[in-house]
Amino acid sequence: MKRSIALASGISALIAFAVAFGVTALMRPPAAIAQDRILSAEGVTVVDADGVPRMVLRSGPGIGAGVDLLATDGTPRLLVQTGGIRGASPDGASVNIYRSDGSRVVRLGIEQERLGGRFIFEDQEGRARLALAIDTEGSPSMTMWDADGNVTWSAP
Repeated sequence: MKRSIALASGISALIAFAVAFGVTALMRPPAAIAQDRILSAEGVTVVDADGVPRMVLRSGPGIGAGVDLLATDGTPRLLVQTGGIRGASPDGASVNIYRSDGSRVVRLGIEQERLGGRFIFEDQEGRARLALAIDTEGSPSMTMWDADGNVTWSAP
């Protein structure tokens, strides 16, 4: 009798352990399951509660990729991209900031033709007015334009 009680107690303990282990395993997904939550796509559009596109993650063209943050009317406000305009420049990268009317006012980027850094301020009409640049040799330059696009000052 004592032996059957001890055996029943042992089996009960094993069953309790197995149930506790199983419940714990169900509550915490293994790493392999968590990895299945990766989203793979060439592009993703994130919308707000009203279904209006507010962020676009894009891949392409070519080696390019970018993130666009949009106003509620779809106007771009901040664009970050790599790979150059056509997606063919491994060193091409830029950050562009736009006004609410869609005119670009700031561009920070690596120019494809010179592959140096460049920081451009533009006026409300989108015309370049001030540029700070560093070429591939490390030489800095600065250029200022008037409203008609004429260079008013530059160094060197």
